[in-house]
Amino acid sequence: MKSRFLRILLTLTLLVSLFPIHALGAEKITINEIAQTNLGQTVQLNGNTSLSELIVKIYQPNGTLLYIDQIKPANGKYSLSFKLPSSAKEGDYKVQIGRGTTIATKEFTAVPSPDDQKQEDDNGGVKPVDPDPGNENNEGTPPTTNPPNPGTTPDGGGTPAKQSVTLSVHGVSGTIFSSQQVDFKTNDTPYSVLIRALGASVQASGSGSTVYVNGIAGLREFDHGPLSGWLFFVNNISPSESAGAVTLNPGDRVEWKYTKDGGNDLGVKEAIKGGAPTTGGGTLSKDQEDALKDIKLPANNKTPLKDTTEPVINVIKKDTKMTAEKIKQLKETLQKNKIQLSETVQPGQAKTIADKENEVSLIIPADALATQTTISVQKQIPSRPEVVSAIYTFGPKGLKFKEPVFISIQAPLEVADLSQLALVWLDETTNEWIPIPAVIDASTGVVTGLVDHFTQFAVIDRNKLSLTKRDVSANINKTVDHISKRQAISDWEAFALYRAGANIPASYLPTVEKTLTDNQGSFRKVTDLERMVLGVSAAGADPKAIAGYNLIEKIYNHENLTAQGTNGAIFALIALDSKNYDVPSNAKWDRTKLIDWLLDRQNKDGGWPLGANSDSSIDITAMALSALAPYQQEQPNVSKAIEKAIEYLSATQLKNGGYEEFGETSSESIAQVIQGLSALGVNSLDARFVKADGDLLSALLSYQQADGGFAHIKGNGTNPMATEQALAALVAYDLYTQGKGSIYQLAGPAVSQPTIEEARTNYVDDAQIADWAKDAVYRAHDLKIMSGTNADIPMFEPKNRLTRAQFVTLLHHVLDETPAEAGNSTFADVVSGSWYDGYVTGAYSKGWVQGVSTDSFAPNASITRQDLAVMLNNALHLETATADGQIKDLTQAKDYAKASITAVYANKFMVGYDGYFQPNDFVTREMAAVVAMKLVDHLTE
Repeated sequence: MKSRFLRILLTLTLLVSLFPIHALGAEKITINEIAQTNLGQTVQLNGNTSLSELIVKIYQPNGTLLYIDQIKPANGKYSLSFKLPSSAKEGDYKVQIGRGTTIATKEFTAVPSPDDQKQEDDNGGVKPVDPDPGNENNEGTPPTTNPPNPGTTPDGGGTPAKQSVTLSVHGVSGTIFSSQQVDFKTNDTPYSVLIRALGASVQASGSGSTVYVNGIAGLREFDHGPLSGWLFFVNNISPSESAGAVTLNPGDRVEWKYTKDGGNDLGVKEAIKGGAPTTGGGTLSKDQEDALKDIKLPANNKTPLKDTTEPVINVIKKDTKMTAEKIKQLKETLQKNKIQLSETVQPGQAKTIADKENEVSLIIPADALATQTTISVQKQIPSRPEVVSAIYTFGPKGLKFKEPVFISIQAPLEVADLSQLALVWLDETTNEWIPIPAVIDASTGVVTGLVDHFTQFAVIDRNKLSLTKRDVSANINKTVDHISKRQAISDWEAFALYRAGANIPASYLPTVEKTLTDNQGSFRKVTDLERMVLGVSAAGADPKAIAGYNLIEKIYNHENLTAQGTNGAIFALIALDSKNYDVPSNAKWDRTKLIDWLLDRQNKDGGWPLGANSDSSIDITAMALSALAPYQQEQPNVSKAIEKAIEYLSATQLKNGGYEEFGETSSESIAQVIQGLSALGVNSLDARFVKADGDLLSALLSYQQADGGFAHIKGNGTNPMATEQALAALVAYDLYTQGKGSIYQLAGPAVSQPTIEEARTNYVDDAQIADWAKDAVYRAHDLKIMSGTNADIPMFEPKNRLTRAQFVTLLHHVLDETPAEAGNSTFADVVSGSWYDGYVTGAYSKGWVQGVSTDSFAPNASITRQDLAVMLNNALHLETATADGQIKDLTQAKDYAKASITAVYANKFMVGYDGYFQPNDFVTREMAAVVAMKLVDHLTE
């Protein structure tokens, strides 16, 4: 019961819904005693269970999640080995193993390893393998002896010997793998040799030329500071390429060494593959240089950005991120700035080249050029959507440098997640962007990177690359159709339908008004008001004046706003910000109070709980991100809280891309995370949320049913709450891919809203109107035949579908016909007194329409092109025409529509595309505007 109760509290609907209760009687699980464990050692977990699948979680002494995995028991038993990092905290750890509501817990204590076992903890707690201690140097210095000639036996007898390379691995103060020979194989690399010798003791990411070793034998990067990690050497040289990109030869000596200081403590000039060379008098700051050292990408990288999973950029000065006003000023400056630079640089000369506004600059170290070279820079305006700066061509094109040079580009940082930006060059043979190691100064917008050659460079948003998007439109349409079949819908369904571009049933607002009247506008649960605000706004009504009540005032002065827990404050913020509603200074709850209250409730692990002093909840944490998203750029404390929450959501995600919440792996948790990330401008396909067996989108879509709805739990049928939340999530992601911001933002910022009068020449979504429809859309507006869709903002929403009721209304306007008297419809589904009542009745009496059955008109169903053709033909009584093979897909039309299609096609009211009429496609608002204007022209000829 607890699981069901908590889930109902967490769902956005906050309505009654029965969830299945697990049959708990037969499900059991035990955890055997866990002995005290040394840090850096392996923890063995085992026990008995009747479950077929288990989720294992291990929590650190401070309560943060350290480890999560799924395992499948065999024959009623399970066993799991887990390596406790040497850098972990000492104290009492909690193990949680189970599934559903059947969960067992056990604690164990971790203590520092004894000195004779852990070697100062620098070797990851693994006792070193030392077959030949006489030849070992524990300080990590390469042996002075050369390996034997690979072509002969060690005794020089001339018999061919087995080819090999020499491998050693050194920790900070000791040796992990003593110097010894490893069999050589064709195309061996330092990485392949390491894997062959140490196997599972190696932790790495990437593959091939992008592989990066994160840890060896439990000793990982960052264990000893921000510049600590693993470097490799081949014959005493540290290459700048990845360990998977360097091809070895027989007899090579490979050493892996741990550095605390980006390679400086090992005498490496170019720290951490592709690290910063000496600037030779350049203007790079120490913060920039240090941040560049942390990027593992080499300066001569050739791997396209779409294939790169490792970070390509570091962000500094996050707490002083550019304000909206500073971004605006910078954009104005850069738009006016023209760049065409040309300077000659001598070999051995350190040189900084920059334009007068420092929009672009180049730092050339003293040893970078071999000959005298004339450097040029030209600026081009980009046409590709992912580019957030100008594109700069550095010449001479193809110039290769002896040492990497620094390129800096200044850009307005309007992207929410700066880590998703990249400094790239264009591979003109493949038309792909190639990233270079870079650092962003969040306070200035300057992006600086390292590169070894000249070509075209730009700063791009990797989230806007086509391959980082997924088309979910078909899934959205399927779910919209499922919900649209019902006349009675919830507030959340109304909101989701509106944001999906679909129509809300006419019965929705009268139902809301009745609910308000019956309750005298008073609700004990503030969330009832909050969801109602969103639904009412979506339906085109004013929540400040509906049924005689001001719902906005009732929210900010609610006596029990936090009584339900965190979600009351979360959705108060969302509702107030949905249309930037004013909140008076004497309100019980203003935005500042709500934000401060929320930030104060964040748990140490980065998540938010439903109630005080309780465990973090996936759903609530994701909802909090949606609420705080509008404030992330202006308030550093909000930005920090958001970063912690994203880390929490990434860490708790399962391997299949989903989440477990209150003992269930449900679709709703995934849906909320997608909404929260989309509101922040974070791609749901961000590498942090792509796990071994799936991602957020694939996980959510795995719950979609054949009828278009979504299941709450896999194996169950369609669930209304799961469906409305899934639709909202898919729409939120779709809006994100189009750069339209949060699903909850129903109005743009007040400072940029045009007045209604301005809509005559500029709808705010003008860019979305197809060129072939634009003239018709504005003519229809001027003739008062079709208006915008929003009372506050001049918005047309051209891609939204037209309903059957809307088209018969449009026909009345174009033909200048008066609607019939309301209340006399023969159709049972035409609501008496609704806005379309008289229009549908009038169209029926005039013979324009017949309905979808004898007693049903389906007023809120989207109209297809073939049905529009039928209505148009019935209204105009067009002459019969023949297609003569001109309409290639006429056979796909219904028999009742074929004659009308040929008639409207012959009269050029509707012509389709390239000979295809597409009879079963839905009509959009922009299509309807074109048909309406053709009809007007026909009538005035």
